Amino acid sequence: MTTLSPSDWPDGVLTRLHRELWGVDFKAGVFDQVEGELERAIVKHTFDGTPMNKTKDIRDSYIILAEEVGEVARALTYDEGSKENLRDELIQVAAMAVAMVIGLDGNV
Repeated sequence: MTTLSPSDWPDGVLTRLHRELWGVDFKAGVFDQVEGELERAIVKHTFDGTPMNKTKDIRDSYIILAEEVGEVARALTYDEGSKENLRDELIQVAAMAVAMVIGLDGNV
C-alpha cells in the first residue's frame, strides 16, 4: 500500500480540509508569525543564542523552549492571563520548537 505524505498532496489540500472539517483556516497567518518570531529571536539574541545554532547543546535549547512553555502556563492564570497574551506565548513556543528542529537538522 502506498501512502502519500502531506508534501505529496496538491497545494491547498490541508488548508481546505481544515476549513471544511473544522471551519478554520489552517494557516491564518500563523506560520508567518512563527517565522517573524524566529527573526525577532535572532535580532534579540543573535543567531548563536538561539536553538537554530546547530552547535548549541540541545539541553540548552530545551531550557529556552521550557521557559517559553512556562510563559504559556503563566498566561493561563486568572490574574496574568488573556487570550491575546496566550496566543503570543504559543507563537513563541512554536518558534522555539521549530528553531530546535532547524538546529538539529543543521538546515540554516
